[in-house]
Amino acid sequence: MNKTNFANIPKIVNPVKATPTLLSNIRKRRELECFPYVNRGRLWYALLSDKQLIELTNWYHAWLDATETLVVPAKLDWLNDKLDTEELL
Repeated sequence: MNKTNFANIPKIVNPVKATPTLLSNIRKRRELECFPYVNRGRLWYALLSDKQLIELTNWYHAWLDATETLVVPAKLDWLNDKLDTEELL
């Protein structure tokens, strides 16, 4: 089996500095853009497909890591439809 030596691959470094203002902005965006979706009840989660649940979990973890990675995850396309439809009911 051929093993790849990852030690020789250069790491990608985010050139953005983690200032208190930037971290505060990321936290606020997480509160506004992420938590309204993930802080829903069991019934809402039961309506998700397995694929959607996996995507939502990965998206949520990316948001939790955003203050370390300084990368704000893109919103999942299907989330817009999910929230908008249910908010109208």
